[in-house]
Amino acid sequence: MAMLRSNVPARNKFATVTFLTKNMKGKKKRFAISNRCCAVLRFVYAVVSAARLQTCLRHDLSCAFRPTREPGGKGDGVWGNGWKHTVSLPLMPRVFVYGTLKRGQPNHYRMLDATNGKAEFLATALTTQRYPLVIATEYNIPFLLNLPGQGQRVRGEIYEVDERMLAFLDAFESVPSMYQRTVVDLEVEDGGAELPPGSITQVFVYSTTSYQPDWPSGRSFQSYDTHSDHGLPYVYREARD
Repeated sequence: MAMLRSNVPARNKFATVTFLTKNMKGKKKRFAISNRCCAVLRFVYAVVSAARLQTCLRHDLSCAFRPTREPGGKGDGVWGNGWKHTVSLPLMPRVFVYGTLKRGQPNHYRMLDATNGKAEFLATALTTQRYPLVIATEYNIPFLLNLPGQGQRVRGEIYEVDERMLAFLDAFESVPSMYQRTVVDLEVEDGGAELPPGSITQVFVYSTTSYQPDWPSGRSFQSYDTHSDHGLPYVYREARD
């Protein structure tokens, strides 16, 4: 895995780009390029990143470019002070779970079942935008309504999964009728070296636009827990009529 870091002062003649190669145990190689060359590289990077994101959504792949913001950094959103861009190969999809698939919740065992595929916990995180997280239907199912700007910032967990687990999750979440798999921006709360606390990343999430008219006005939660005092325990699928 390689990481690119760019520090580009607005009026400096040269911009310094640092390549960090994990396989070289953190050994740094530095070189200087002109601001004009850096501007061209920024443009190319932006185009490639946008095209890659479209490919992710079209072909159900995780993003090759994983932009993450370093805590306290300042940047312009493409390259800039405080931004680092990670290119990971081979590609592994990442999924944000916020409901019954979280640790300690009724369906977490499905993430651990090797027959469903592989899932590796990476970090806890909050959505950067507010969304309504509601508990609905007679079975008390948690739903993340795809209504950015409403509700609260939602807390959940990031997992890296293989294609088999992703296919299982698509079927488990009844995509696209009940939930839709989309991309969400997250702020990492507690993660490792690849996802440090405070960094911003994009992953898949199962949210929905298939909700009843009264759901958005119902109680919204920041963090789901079936065992909480809300009095709406999840009804297991095996117990449903």
